[in-house]
Order: sequence, then C-alpha cells, then structure tokens
Amino acid sequence: MVGRDGRSLTHCRGYRAAAARSRDADGMGIDAEPCAPLPSRVPAQVASAAERAHFAELGAAWPDVPWCRVLFGAGEAYYKVWYPATGCRLGFDDAEVVLGPGRGRGTFTVRPVSGGVRRARRADPVFDPVATGFPALRGQRAAGTGLVVTAIAAPAGSLPHRAQAGRTATGTLRWAQ
Repeated sequence: MVGRDGRSLTHCRGYRAAAARSRDADGMGIDAEPCAPLPSRVPAQVASAAERAHFAELGAAWPDVPWCRVLFGAGEAYYKVWYPATGCRLGFDDAEVVLGPGRGRGTFTVRPVSGGVRRARRADPVFDPVATGFPALRGQRAAGTGLVVTAIAAPAGSLPHRAQAGRTATGTLRWAQ
C-alpha cells in the first residue's frame, strides 16, 4: 500500500511492516514477498528480457534466491515512492531494475525507462517516464527465512513537489526545474 502522507505499508503471509518518511527522505517504499519463485508465467509479464537475463546470471551464482521475486519487490518499492510524488501509474516496463550481487542481503537500483511496450492499461499512450525527470533510486534488499524484503528511499530534496509538475507539448508530465 502506498500513501501520499509518506507512509508505505506491506504485508504477506506471516509478515507486516510499515515505513514512515522522515525529514531526511522525500519518499519511502517497502515491499515484502514470500521467498519463493514466482509462477512460471509471471517473469515475462514483470521483467524485460534484459532483466530476465540478469537474474538468470545471478541465479547461476546463488540459485537459492528467487531473483524474479526480488526484482518484483524492488519495482513495487520504487512504485511506492513514484506514485505519491507524481500521481501517475508506472508499469513494469516503465522502470528498469538492476540487482546487486549477493545471497542474502544486497542492493538494487531502479530507474525510469522509455519505450515500454505494454501500454494497454495506460490512458496516456505517449507517457514517457524518463521525461518526468524522476530520479533513479538505490535500495536495499534481503532474502531468506521465508521472506524477501525490499526498501527504497528518496533522499530529502531529490524529488520535486507534485505542484511543480507540468505538461510538455506532447502531454508528458515534466517537473519544473
């Protein structure tokens, strides 16, 4: 769950967590998932070919980590920062996740990307997440003991206020500089 007031909530079987924004952060997102592989049809729906190749490489080194689940959680945590700041939906193909190596704990980076092909649910088919100027964010992840947890924060001053957003000639959301 994502809240405009700086709270991020998550839950899955046997786990509940909340994170609250402080003066040191413009936004915060947290996600918890079972530490288990996603159903076989899901990776193609939530990850690009490059992301799938990346977590296949990581899986060769650390096969006990459900890398697609980690990638999914990282994207969810980023969305929980993105949506309150922009008021715009962000699809799986609107962002790229790069997972850092390591078995249990590690980092990840999520950044907006252009050219997503799955626009069926978007009202604005020309939406370009990169054109918003929204920053790439680095987060932390942990996997083990039946749980994958991802968390990400936008440092204070890194996100523009929603009131500063405008539209470009093509209708794309753009932050005022």
